[in-house]
Amino acid sequence: MVAISPKLRKLVLSAALLLTGGLISTQAIAAKSPERIPNEDLTEPILYGLLLGEIAAQRGDTTLAAKTYLELAKRTHDPRIAKRAVEIANYARMPELALEAAKLWHQADPDSAAALQMVTMYLVAERHVDEAEPYLEKLLLAAKTKPENVFMQLNRLLAGNPDKTANLRVIRKLAAKYPDLANAHFAVSGAAREASNSWPSAAFSRMDPAIGKSLHFFSGPVLEHYCPTLNHLRCAAARRSVTRAA
Repeated sequence: MVAISPKLRKLVLSAALLLTGGLISTQAIAAKSPERIPNEDLTEPILYGLLLGEIAAQRGDTTLAAKTYLELAKRTHDPRIAKRAVEIANYARMPELALEAAKLWHQADPDSAAALQMVTMYLVAERHVDEAEPYLEKLLLAAKTKPENVFMQLNRLLAGNPDKTANLRVIRKLAAKYPDLANAHFAVSGAAREASNSWPSAAFSRMDPAIGKSLHFFSGPVLEHYCPTLNHLRCAAARRSVTRAA
């Protein structure tokens, strides 16, 4: 084992990660919280792996590069290396490897919103919606996100999954913890519509309380966004209420 000072270790790692065009900057690496960076010497095998991965990527062998970085991420538990593995796997169109690397990234740096979003995105893309549920719940609880914004994007995020019943099941579970949040009711209603290809009574039963709870803070444009989920009479009544409130 060759011991290298922390300063030199950061410099060498930064240089290796920058070989493919500066996708990860030294400034970004320095900004990482030190407690999330493993306290491990940069050994010759690790350095060799970093250089091998980057040289392979530069020469167009993205499969070898992605696999090399994934193995390095498993060995080092370094979030920077896991992130690089995600980037290369995504470029190489290797979604399963990208998902595995994203999970390693999230495990190595659970406070990273980007890592959490990548895991969620790849799970949904691979149609593992039920597995994505705890990660979606983490997104709702994340300090830098607002639950109402997440609920507004949920149906769009899950749109690629053909199992609409699974989408509805997951959204219902998530919304159950936000009974007073209008956006949660709207999300369930939209999922119910997709699951039935029509407007079942279940969707309307969710929509009714959502309208009353939402009118005091939904603006006209936001309301218009949701109008396709309402029948004409309800939508017209909601529009009039917003107009009067304005």
